[in-house]
Amino acid sequence: MTSHETAPEALRRFLVTDRPDENVEILDITQAAAQLQESPESVERSVEQNLLLAWRDDRGWRIPAEQIMGPHRIVPGMDRVLGAMSSPRAAWDFLRLESPFFPGEPQRPLDVLKMGQIEDVLRAICSHGEAFT
Repeated sequence: MTSHETAPEALRRFLVTDRPDENVEILDITQAAAQLQESPESVERSVEQNLLLAWRDDRGWRIPAEQIMGPHRIVPGMDRVLGAMSSPRAAWDFLRLESPFFPGEPQRPLDVLKMGQIEDVLRAICSHGEAFT
């Protein structure tokens, strides 16, 4: 039995898993470059500068498409989110799932970032971390 299966149901959505994302478009460097209308080298620089969330696996770079908002446009604040999280994969798992750490209804942190509310997401990251200490 995995730790995901043994964790209390209410906490399972907060665990980082190695399961493939369901219904999530994951790009490689070339595909991300095409969506951003930039060179693959430029995309790699964005990854190195933590402007674009990505991780490596046996297939190479894996880049969630949803953070690309159009040509030359990446969700703002990704560098600050990646600086506050333990890994890009953990950051993606946090960003893509609804979070109870926002006022009102639970929201996906990625959607909050898209609205430019970077500080709200950073506070949610702190609350998320405190929930497990």
